[in-house]
Amino acid sequence: MGIDFKRTETETSKSMLTDPQKETERQPKMGVVSSELARSMLRSNVASNAEVQDDARSVNCLTQISCDDAKYSPYRSINGSCNNLNHPNWGTIFSPQPRYQPAQYDDGVNSPRTTGIDGSTFPSPRLISNKLFRAPGDCTETDHARTLMVMAWGQFTDHDISSTLPTLGTREQITDITSLIDGGSVYGNTYEQMEKLWDKNTDHLFENADGGAFDLASLNLQRGRDHGLPPYNSWRQWCGLPVGTSFSDLPDISKEKKAVFADLYRNVDDIDVFAGGVSEIPLDGAAVGPLFSCIIGNQFRDLKDGDRYW
Repeated sequence: MGIDFKRTETETSKSMLTDPQKETERQPKMGVVSSELARSMLRSNVASNAEVQDDARSVNCLTQISCDDAKYSPYRSINGSCNNLNHPNWGTIFSPQPRYQPAQYDDGVNSPRTTGIDGSTFPSPRLISNKLFRAPGDCTETDHARTLMVMAWGQFTDHDISSTLPTLGTREQITDITSLIDGGSVYGNTYEQMEKLWDKNTDHLFENADGGAFDLASLNLQRGRDHGLPPYNSWRQWCGLPVGTSFSDLPDISKEKKAVFADLYRNVDDIDVFAGGVSEIPLDGAAVGPLFSCIIGNQFRDLKDGDRYW
């Protein structure tokens, strides 16, 4: 079986716009090999999906770390190690990211979600973006309650804790930065990155890669499918929120958006989580609706409770 390392997905292509470290380059290749092996095992009935998951966990070994010196340090380590003294690898660079829900891939291993409940193909992310997120008359709505700093700080925080690579077996995501809010997007998460900043190589500090333009909504939709995120209703159920059994009774979504969803999707259980979450009517005093409030709340609770330097 031949493996073509030149084959890329949307998320991998986007990561190529940055300057990857050697380990960052190595990890996707390991992930491709492992995913191909896992698919082969499932096709030949050598192992069940659960057994493949168990094998992946045993193979995906992390470096053994000693925390003898770090336990008394008043400062974080640059790579996130030894924040949790009982589990020194938790939250470190190149460690697996845990999921709130199991992944849903088309082949159970690696292939992005492309088909709905009835087997029909999902609408393209670009089509969803154009129909669902275009403001009337192509005019953007002005938010009089929040400045652009809200977006900038949200983006900064996101890039400080999430940057994903494939891992072994049934595809999960490995983070190539720490899972802590530690300013890593400024200083880096390795000594090599940090030294580049110390060396004051400012000639290229603000230089962008020569890449094309992205439709952010389309990218987010495709990213969710690439990572096997369960659909919108599944997340509503996980959060203990009521779910819609038809497009007309979707809770927390306007009548106009319900009609758009009915036009785009064949089944209410096919709705992408990003499309559904962004379309919800915001809670009082909030910028997001019930679902994203639940997910974001859980995420920041875990960031706080799981960080001894918080």
